[in-house]
Amino acid sequence: MAVISLKPIKKTYRRGEAVINGVSLYDRGIKVSKRPAMTYPSRSADYYIVPGRDGFYTIDHDSYGERSPFNLELSVYAANEEEMEAKRAYLASLIGAQVALELYNHPYSTFLGTVSEMSNIEESVALGNSYTVTLTFKLQPYRQVRHDNKNVTVNRGDSFVIPYGKLHLVLTLDGPGGDVSFSFGGVQYSYKGVPSGKLVVDILHMRSYLKEGYNETNMSHTKEARNKSYPSYQSGQVITWSANYSMTAALDWRAL
Repeated sequence: MAVISLKPIKKTYRRGEAVINGVSLYDRGIKVSKRPAMTYPSRSADYYIVPGRDGFYTIDHDSYGERSPFNLELSVYAANEEEMEAKRAYLASLIGAQVALELYNHPYSTFLGTVSEMSNIEESVALGNSYTVTLTFKLQPYRQVRHDNKNVTVNRGDSFVIPYGKLHLVLTLDGPGGDVSFSFGGVQYSYKGVPSGKLVVDILHMRSYLKEGYNETNMSHTKEARNKSYPSYQSGQVITWSANYSMTAALDWRAL
């Protein structure tokens, strides 16, 4: 039984550096020209006006929409037209791609989303070999927080603690089969008639499946009537599960 505390890790970047899918734009002669201000998501909710009542009535959906479009202005340095064409082609290849974006002024985080569009490339008369381009991103509401404990072996009675945000777990229970149950903070979830093998419970994507090599078979769980429709983990909750099973967890820490 242990309390596992996660702490954010700061990554060192060069000023003006952006990293997309592990590739440093800085190393390619492409730098952030204007310190970007990150946008934030809106809350998913419906608002209703009730006749005769002041203000409005809110139905909250307990979720967030995408962040407002995020524009990243870049300075592209090229010695000649051939080099410029290669860099233009690289940036254009990102349009529509799923990306993991890192920025020098957000050293603890990775933003997930897609590049939705790219502006025309404009030449800088002042610098001669410098060109300006803007990439527009559609980003998911939650950013990933960088930390050390990505994959851990879990012991019965363990709990995970984060100072802010929310923690998504991908649990893998490995055992002989039969009825399987686990609980977060005393709230129990059960799976009936599970074949032997690895049962994977992916909280982020709300999916449970039996993994056999490259094959995946969907599984359904039952729950106490008061529970939400799918397991969710709150910081500090104690984890327990059925005997004769071992558990590992992939930890995905996210924050607004």
